Amino acid sequence: MSILLLTGAIDLRKYNVPFTSFVDFDLRLRQYLQSIEYAIDNYSTIDKIVFCENTCYDFDFSILSKKAESKGKKFEYLTYQGNYDQIQKLGKGYGEGEIIEHALEYSHLLKTGSSFYKLTGRLIVKNMNLLIKTTHTGNAFIFKQKEISDRPANYFETYFYKVDIALYKQYLIKAYLFCNDNEHKHLEHVFYDKLSGLPLRSFKLQPLVSGMLGSTGELYDTNFKKSLIEKFYFATGIYNFKKTIAEIIFSKILVQLLNLKRFIGIKHTGIKLFSASAK
Repeated sequence: MSILLLTGAIDLRKYNVPFTSFVDFDLRLRQYLQSIEYAIDNYSTIDKIVFCENTCYDFDFSILSKKAESKGKKFEYLTYQGNYDQIQKLGKGYGEGEIIEHALEYSHLLKTGSSFYKLTGRLIVKNMNLLIKTTHTGNAFIFKQKEISDRPANYFETYFYKVDIALYKQYLIKAYLFCNDNEHKHLEHVFYDKLSGLPLRSFKLQPLVSGMLGSTGELYDTNFKKSLIEKFYFATGIYNFKKTIAEIIFSKILVQLLNLKRFIGIKHTGIKLFSASAK
């Protein structure tokens, strides 16, 4: 059985967190409660659930604790006052890292295991049980290569991952101190900087995530076409950081195909790739 750490920030009404547009208190609280209840009801491979949030919101979770107990599970709620002066200055990645550090220091349930699954608190993973059953390593991180993700830099996803506690404490416990959302140094990029020397693999299956982005209010749920592409990438090992020889070869071929697709797309828009020679 496994441990799940849910991170959150319930009451953001008095804070101005950069790049966070979704601050509706009632809706945020309801989504956290739904996520916790969903984990209790549906994650049969999870027997310990920790929810840690950083707005010092006093809420009675006893009903959910009793429900978890009735299903042979344990639920723990941690709340504290996060450093919102720094969060407002450096962004929500700072807050996320601070939450995990707090949870590792004060959670009784996390101290009983050697690894945990981390999930952003207002999300659910509809195929969590299958993911856990097919993940046989202490760590599972989704690596996004810039040439494939079409982003300016490589990064590791931070909304969902599995991590060995010893590894987290060695490499990531203070990673949030290097975040600066205003300078596009997000937690995902810092994770890449800290973990890029390690032989990390991803999940074998696509996590079927449902929920809302805190930054924009958009849904995580992917459309059918994007979902097919994601399943293909996970199945072929594209999202593994440490790739096999076959995965490396396939990844290079895919990058070339995507570059060709981008070139053709630019050409068809009529945009000139090179400026005319000076006269």
